Amino acid sequence: MPKVIIDVGHGGNDVGDIAYNRYEKDDNLRLALAVGEKLKNDYGFDVIYTRTRDTYLSQMERVNIANMEGGDLLISIHRIIGELPTAGPRLSFYIDEWEGVSERVSNNIASELQRLGFMTYSTEIRTDLPILRATSMPSLMFAIGRLNSEEDNEYFDSHLDEIATALAEGIANTLSNNPTIANYHIQTDIYTNLNRAMEVQLNMYMKGYPAEITEVGEYFTLSIGEYNDIDEAAKVELCLRKEGYNTHIIST
Repeated sequence: MPKVIIDVGHGGNDVGDIAYNRYEKDDNLRLALAVGEKLKNDYGFDVIYTRTRDTYLSQMERVNIANMEGGDLLISIHRIIGELPTAGPRLSFYIDEWEGVSERVSNNIASELQRLGFMTYSTEIRTDLPILRATSMPSLMFAIGRLNSEEDNEYFDSHLDEIATALAEGIANTLSNNPTIANYHIQTDIYTNLNRAMEVQLNMYMKGYPAEITEVGEYFTLSIGEYNDIDEAAKVELCLRKEGYNTHIIST
């Protein structure tokens, strides 16, 4: 079954946006846990959270958790301070690329949430955020409702279960019909230095593991093989780990 990484925005001393004595970090966690339960219980998805408590994690710590676990999709849950003249609860999406899985997920989520009264939404590419550019899977960040709107907050509180259901359905409708979901490759750690990535690549090649360097924003990673069978990928990964490499399997 598909695997979804849920990144819970902010946390700990990073409270996110504040309005009406309300912290964004708390709303993000409430919604993330609700969405994760829907994905697990209603659709049988495998779900990993970057946090389940009120703790602080840096952007790169979140990226490392996601890449270590591997997944078919990462979603990062937020709320937002927005312009108030817009009628109805506001929905904003930030994605890693156009015409990819993340855009399809955002469109499907928007379709589900519009039925609940979310009147307007926007989608844009964000290349400045590590959680979108440095993760090795389709990545999507979204903001559910404006924290500085009392009406949006009341709606968020009173319709939390319905919002979580709509989000889970939008995600499931996309991933369950994604024809590439059964393909796998093996990935190494992320490197900040290209020369270091090239050293590891040469070392792998000398041991019979042809690896390709992939640039992920300002970082680099190595990708080995393409496998339709996860068991086959796991056998190769085990051999790599015995050789001393830190690797994980990624769905593509």
